[in-house]
Amino acid sequence: YEEYVGFHSDGTRVQPHEWPLARSIQHGEIVQNEDYEVQGHDSKRRIVRISSAPVKDKQGRIFAGIVISQDITGIKNN
Repeated sequence: YEEYVGFHSDGTRVQPHEWPLARSIQHGEIVQNEDYEVQGHDSKRRIVRISSAPVKDKQGRIFAGIVISQDITGIKNN
């Protein structure tokens, strides 16, 4: 997550532990439809809507996470 470049709506940089997937894996949090401005490897910024959830084993221990990321730049900029 340290390599990701993203910004909250107030312009502050998203810290590695703040990304939805990190929160789901580390704390079991279910995250729904959070929007971030992200900077790609091409230096272009896009708006991405992210949802994530932990994946648990039969004992309830988190062993993975799942994330859905949708580029909504065109929707937000219209």
